[in-house]
Amino acid sequence: MKAIKLFVTSILLLSSFQALAVMRNVIIIIAAVVIPPHPIERGVMEAKFDVDENVQMEIKVPGKDDLILVKSNMMDQFSISANGERVIMKPQDFETTTEDPWIIARERNNANLDIKLTYEIYDVDEAPTIQLSNSTILNGSAAYTRIGQITANDVDSDNTKLEYSLSGVDKEYFLLSSSKMLIIKNKVDMAVKSRYSIEIHVSDPAGNSASKEFTITVEPSLAITTTDISTPENADKVINLTANKGGADFFIAGGADENKFSLSGTTLTFEATDFEARDDKTYSVEITANRLGAEDRPDEITTKTVTVTVTDLEEAPTDIQINNAFFIDDQVILANDKSANFLIGTLSAADTDITTDLTFTTTSAYFKIVNNELRTKLPLTAIGDMDITITARDGTQSIDETFDIKVVDGSQFLLSEITNANISVRENFDIALPLYTLTNELSDENWSYSLLGRDEDFFDLAVSPKGVVVVTFKDSPNYESKSTYSLVLKVSREINNVTCVATKTIIITIIDPKSNDER
Repeated sequence: MKAIKLFVTSILLLSSFQALAVMRNVIIIIAAVVIPPHPIERGVMEAKFDVDENVQMEIKVPGKDDLILVKSNMMDQFSISANGERVIMKPQDFETTTEDPWIIARERNNANLDIKLTYEIYDVDEAPTIQLSNSTILNGSAAYTRIGQITANDVDSDNTKLEYSLSGVDKEYFLLSSSKMLIIKNKVDMAVKSRYSIEIHVSDPAGNSASKEFTITVEPSLAITTTDISTPENADKVINLTANKGGADFFIAGGADENKFSLSGTTLTFEATDFEARDDKTYSVEITANRLGAEDRPDEITTKTVTVTVTDLEEAPTDIQINNAFFIDDQVILANDKSANFLIGTLSAADTDITTDLTFTTTSAYFKIVNNELRTKLPLTAIGDMDITITARDGTQSIDETFDIKVVDGSQFLLSEITNANISVRENFDIALPLYTLTNELSDENWSYSLLGRDEDFFDLAVSPKGVVVVTFKDSPNYESKSTYSLVLKVSREINNVTCVATKTIIITIIDPKSNDER
């Protein structure tokens, strides 16, 4: 293969609007080359250029407008311009380039001529490069808190001989330590100033210098952003714990009601609680958030009390009772000799949300309810079973409950009816006098009597062989000590392994003698 070596015959500096390089790195135009008319095996045109480091180099060959790259020792560093006229080499760093870059190009449709371009990279004395390890500071940081480490690198000189200085609009807020640490002078208050601008200057012994401006941003302190909440009673409440910064871990740190809460990750759960459980409807727990500090900063820690308020749900009444009725095996027992309007018992029900009196109704053809008293509507004569559905309503919600009633032969009625009225006695009533007397004409060894209720301990019970039941005070009553007593008299009888029970609530009222004397 015959090689034809061509020399650069002219160098043309482009006009200002054409120039794309600086210093010695200019676009160079190679003089036209004439190929002899007689056949040759191959032609090679070579040129070598001195190139300063870190600048882009473009070469244009006159008359060549469809260039392609063929071969190179650094192919990824070269490209062809969009119009196909120029060979472009990327900026090269002197300190990292290990050999002179070269490239071979040719016209797309002309394989008879290769153009080889070789570049020698020259070192240029460069200014130092500057870095700051951190550009944020926490709100509330104390005076003389370190912000970040300043580092500078000068590939052309000894870094230990570099000189540092500060400038910029917020220079007075900062110090530079001997170890080149940027330090803030005053306590950080985000409400006063949330952003600072500082310019760092570095120069080397050769007089080359560099400056770089940094913005120091004040970050809010770690804070738990979960708000207090309300939740309906009797249902678990799931609460998502959040903070104003990512990466925080949460812990239950205490609180008056911490045993009502559980935590898994960021999910805090308040266990189902009844509104009526206590007078104070608010429950609190202390939550601590911890966030790993950046670089040499300490961890961020904050604690907040989260409060859950339990709200009331309107609940229907429950547990309808027919008080003072006679029951056997959960059936109300009535004799078949009862006339119309006979009092069977007084109705009551439980309602934790009650703000108004409960009302009771029934649609029964045989019974009626008057002032919460269950009475017969018609005389009862037929023996047999029947039922009654009673509705209790609190104004917004209601409950229905069905009771079984058994009408039996009056001559076989198992218990005498306790019909004595409530009692009023004067203060210092004689304990030897009967307070309450019940005569049971059917008395035998199968009967039993007992006292129950809130105030049973204030009374004695005595039963004669003839079935006379006498209730007396243990101690003479004193109006100033206690003005009312509630007592339940229970009478039961067992026949054929079946226990029959009747109860009567008796209210004893003590009369104040002073009120009578004044009258």
